[in-house]
Order: sequence, then structure tokens, then C-alpha cells
Amino acid sequence: MPPQASSGAEADPSFTGERVIPGAVSADLWNEHVARYRFAAVFAAGKRVLDVGCGAGYGTGLLAEVAHEATGFDISPDAVHYALSHYPAARFLIGSALDFPVRSASFDVITAFEVIEHLADWPRLLEEANRVLAPGGVFLVSTPNKPDYAQARQQAGPNPFHVHEFERTEFEQALASVFPFVRLLAQNQQEAIVFAGEQTKSSGLSFVADRPRLEEAQFFLAICTKAPLDIPCFAYASSASNLLRERERWALGLDRELGIARERINGLLQELEERTAWARSLEAEWNAARAALTSAEARLARLLQERELIRASRWLRLGRALHLGPNLDSER
Repeated sequence: MPPQASSGAEADPSFTGERVIPGAVSADLWNEHVARYRFAAVFAAGKRVLDVGCGAGYGTGLLAEVAHEATGFDISPDAVHYALSHYPAARFLIGSALDFPVRSASFDVITAFEVIEHLADWPRLLEEANRVLAPGGVFLVSTPNKPDYAQARQQAGPNPFHVHEFERTEFEQALASVFPFVRLLAQNQQEAIVFAGEQTKSSGLSFVADRPRLEEAQFFLAICTKAPLDIPCFAYASSASNLLRERERWALGLDRELGIARERINGLLQELEERTAWARSLEAEWNAARAALTSAEARLARLLQERELIRASRWLRLGRALHLGPNLDSER
């Protein structure tokens, strides 16, 4: 029997690392992760679902809403304890992504979202998914697009929890070496126009105007099966509300901040002008004092020159011989 966590005392949800905790992460990060499970729910209706590396269990719990049964497992006992206490409709186990704690060919849908890049022996995860997948089943696996992810983390640096990140070609080839049918999708956060109302269903049709370039995707999400499968177009509209209205509010907020900044700048400019005027007055006083000193030095030089001329004159020498006139030598 695989190890199963007790549903006793609730574990501390303050996990470290990359684990997503409902209500404890930003809206963008939450939407990025939960959108994958909403997409998986399209395949999971009425099926047996296995969530690999389930973490806090929110995704397994979401899939349990539509699946015949939903099981999640994670290598962290704390994560599994947390999941058990929050999502009673799902089953949770402790286990490794390199050795799934379930029987072969026992699940119709397997999800492994943002797990494979954490594993040194990542091919083992693909082999295990292939072992556990039932005939006609679907394996959904996601990972960051290495070039785009590296660019997004230029300031923060490489993710210390990622062991092996994938570019498109390597990811596709790795999956194709195990599964006969592989289709790669791009997961991007982009603007959408939504038609919905109080009486409409939460799911329905979607239309994508331009197919994205996979090389430029933020994340890859692959659909892997043992036989060809029709892949639906899917869009997830987050609960972030009206984007245009948010932009307008954001713009108004920027205008207010800009007005405050302008007032502060004007105050600083006025202070700078006052300080500049004061500095100029000091400079004028300094120049006047320097000019007066220069004039005094020039006058002194002239007086000294006149005294030397007088000292050298014949009349002064005659007066000195007769003991008449001033004694200039005593004034030195």
C-alpha cells in the first residue's frame, strides 16, 4: 500500500519555495496555475484523475468537482496534510514523481504541472506517467519555456528550485520518445474580451484571433496520448475584473501620483532658485572682495616700487651723506 497521510492536525501552510497556497500568492501567479487545472477539467469529466506533485491540493480539489475520482500525491508530507484538511472530495497520498504510488493503467487523466523541471531524473516521470495511464488516457504536462523564463528572471537570476528547464524542441522530443501522440500548446497571459452575464455558464466557447508562436510562449502545456486526439481551444478569463476599467483606474492613480510629483518638483525648483540666488549673491560678494584685495595689492606694489625709486635717487643719497632727509632703511 502506498503511504497515505493522516488527516489529523492541520499542517502549517507557510511552505517555502515555489508552492502555491490559495490566498497567499498574487492574483497573476494564482491565475497562471489554476488555469491549467481548468483546462485539465475539460478532459477530466467523469474520469479517474491523478495529479502528480499536487502541492497544497487546490488543483486536485478542483478536478474532483468534475472527475469520477481525483487523487493527488506529493513528496512533501506537510503539503499532503494541508491538502487533506482543505479538499475532502479528493484523495491524497505521499509519493515521489519518480515512482508514482499507484497501480499501472489505473488513471484516465494524469496531470503534472510545473513538476518536471524540478527533477534531475525527469525521464523517469514520463515513464511513470506512461505506465499509469490507462488505454485511451490523456497525460497533461506543463513546464516554463526556458528562453522566455530566463528573460523574465533577469533581475532575480535563475530559479534555484529548477534542475532542468526545457526549450521547445527538447521538450517535444522527450515527450515523443514515450508517447505516440504529442501536441504542444502555449500558455500565455494576454488580454481577452469576455461576453458573460449573471445567467451564463462559467464555461463555454472561446476564439483565439492569432495562433501564438510556441517559441515565444511563457509556458508549454503538452497533451500526450497513445492515440490521436482532438485538442480544444481553451481560454481562461481570470477574476481580475474589467481590464479596461482597471487600466482607467490605474491611469487615474498615475495622474494623481504625477500631480503630487509635479508639486514636489516645483517646490524643489523654487528652493533651488532661492539657493541659486543666494549662491550668486555670495559669489558677487566674493568677487567684490577679491577685486578690492587685488586693487590693494596693486597699490601696495606701486608704493613699494616708488620707495625703491626714492631710495635709489641721487638727492636721497646726498641727503643721507649730509645726515638730512628720512631714513628709509629703518622702515623695512
